[in-house]
Amino acid sequence: MRFDIIIGNPPYGVGANMAIKVLNKAAEHTDDIRMVLPLSFRKAAVLNKVSIDMELEEDERLPDDTFPRSIRAVKQHWKRTGRTRKIIPLPTQHPDFQFLKYEDRDEATLFIGGAGQGPAGKVKTEGYDHYAPGHHWIKCSEEVKERIISLAPEFRAEALTVCCLPGLSKSAIIQIYRSNY
Repeated sequence: MRFDIIIGNPPYGVGANMAIKVLNKAAEHTDDIRMVLPLSFRKAAVLNKVSIDMELEEDERLPDDTFPRSIRAVKQHWKRTGRTRKIIPLPTQHPDFQFLKYEDRDEATLFIGGAGQGPAGKVKTEGYDHYAPGHHWIKCSEEVKERIISLAPEFRAEALTVCCLPGLSKSAIIQIYRSNY
């Protein structure tokens, strides 16, 4: 069954996974999709999960009070154009610093919150021993430490570019760092 257009506001699910599934299923039945989606549909990791034969034509952030409970969303228009999108590279390493495993956090120079309302995107140089896995412990030089500290507002802003629960990935940290240094 084919449709001229599919319009919707799918359930978002954890990490936008339900919305991704609904969008990709809709792409099997139309070449033109217009949906209200979680704000995280602006992140490379989410965009990489959308069918690569669909291109984002329009992307509009909706006001934060569009939905209750601080659910942030975008209105997007996806269209099949006959071209294939390239997957966006998601780096996980940088020569200026090293991401440590949770078990090695005692060697960390600093901490960047990975998930949660409070810590996501926040940079700490001390007092981060009580955090559980799911965050970022980084080992670096003093010069790089100062650079990373200076980027704290950008990390926090990126962490909040989601529908509900803030989160910041390794690749986002690296991309923000690269764009500034």
